[in-house]
Amino acid sequence: MQIDKALTEPGWFNEFVERMNPKFARYFWRWFSDEERTKDLTNDLWMRLLRDEVLGAQTSQAGISEGDLIHQEKWLWRVAENLRKDEYRKDQVRKRDQGQIEPPQGKDPEDDLERKEKKDCVRQALYNMENEKHRRALELHNEGYSFGDIAEIIGLKQGALGTTLYRARHAFREIFCRNCPDLEVCLEYGG
Repeated sequence: MQIDKALTEPGWFNEFVERMNPKFARYFWRWFSDEERTKDLTNDLWMRLLRDEVLGAQTSQAGISEGDLIHQEKWLWRVAENLRKDEYRKDQVRKRDQGQIEPPQGKDPEDDLERKEKKDCVRQALYNMENEKHRRALELHNEGYSFGDIAEIIGLKQGALGTTLYRARHAFREIFCRNCPDLEVCLEYGG
């Protein structure tokens, strides 16, 4: 992972927040497509960092080592992932309890329903992936992270990441097609 030298100098925390906040916001937006929820989850993420005894204390230091900075980023991604899981579970319970079905939003209700079904299947398949490294590698790859950054965040050697992503895609496709066998995507792959 390439570390910007400005992040290890005075004022490093503001630079760190400016660099990471858009990434976390995109991550939450991709899952929930709700601006308010995205802001709330992103703010909750930073508050958890500040409340942590060790990591919160580092934010007030004049500078930070590369190792500590990498540790903070990894920790934040784990917390973001847990926040996302908790929020998704709450949504599922709310929808189940209320018998809620979202009304179509576009011109063709059938296309909207199919799009929503695919989106729900993708989310459910990611959620059901047993191998956390595989799931995390897919998420980070879709976020646009470089191979080097993905490998660093999930704790792999960069040379092993291609194989990990291949296996992750294969596992994802199997879960996806098992959960949603009628979708075109699965029919194309013989699911």
